[in-house]
Amino acid sequence: MFTTRFVKQAGRSGGIVALTFLLYTSHITASHARQLSVTPTVTTIGPLFRYDYSIVNAGTIDISLVSIAVQGLSLADIQNVSAPAGFSADFDDALGFVNFSESTQGFTAGSTLSGFAFESTFAPTTSSFEAFSVDADTGNVTTITGSTLAPGAATVPEAGSLFLGLTALLPVALGLIVRRRRMAYSVATLTITKGS
Repeated sequence: MFTTRFVKQAGRSGGIVALTFLLYTSHITASHARQLSVTPTVTTIGPLFRYDYSIVNAGTIDISLVSIAVQGLSLADIQNVSAPAGFSADFDDALGFVNFSESTQGFTAGSTLSGFAFESTFAPTTSSFEAFSVDADTGNVTTITGSTLAPGAATVPEAGSLFLGLTALLPVALGLIVRRRRMAYSVATLTITKGS
């Protein structure tokens, strides 16, 4: 999945040869993971939640791409994706990631950057992020993962919502039962009358 997203991003930015990403991949190291944080500030604007991210790269390697997982959401659920000057931003609804990538500027080691934002109809929940770094000399790709907050689609209804939904359907169900009994009584009466 990484190579598909990264190649797609590389093709958009046009700066890095995509084949290099496919040939060399390295794994995450614990020291890098602890030194990258993706922290949102979430505010409400009417019915929408606005997610403003600050990305802190306290590590020793430059980052090219930061992807925030928002699986299960559609184009209608993620709006107004934006990034500061020098970066590009997009929402890949097929893979379920909001991507912030370098364009003319990168997430350089020791930097704190903000202005990465989008809006959603969904409230925040625990999510994950992936960040990718490419070593220009060797072509090795380092993948860094971590957790953050992002919008998420509810997969299981809450107990209270389920109870209220069933309570609302109770009169409808009782109405159907009464109607069927009346119908059965009418059919029985017609049968007896016709047979006499």
